Amino acid sequence: MRKTVIASTMVLLMLAAGAASAADIAGNWDVKVHGYSYFTDRTPSRVPIAETETTMKIEQDGDRVSVTFGAFAGVHSATLFAGSFGQNHIVATWWYQGYPHETKVITGQYSPDTDRISGKMLYPRAADKPGLVPGWVEVNFVATR
Repeated sequence: MRKTVIASTMVLLMLAAGAASAADIAGNWDVKVHGYSYFTDRTPSRVPIAETETTMKIEQDGDRVSVTFGAFAGVHSATLFAGSFGQNHIVATWWYQGYPHETKVITGQYSPDTDRISGKMLYPRAADKPGLVPGWVEVNFVATR
């Protein structure tokens, strides 16, 4: 009897933990972004990005997410990030075989209380590709539905 109770309790705890980490963040989000562009070949080397607005669309399949971030401050729209969501945290990367020198990363934390995602995006530009300004973009963002 005791083994059955313990086993049942463990199953219920695992189900509860799974339900707690399975928040639905799919949908369209309005995003406020602010941060800096950093340059390795210019002065000033750090240029502020004034608070600006863009959009974000998240598609979710369990703990897998796809994030399409809108354009802002020279970052192109329709940048599709692939990653994971769990324990109310998201991490996703954009990597394309033809442009590995432009890998972008998003990290964030979802607050079920406010239905917001607060996070950071890092976008390095480290190639000698013509037209690509060496440096990186580092921004903080807050997304609301």
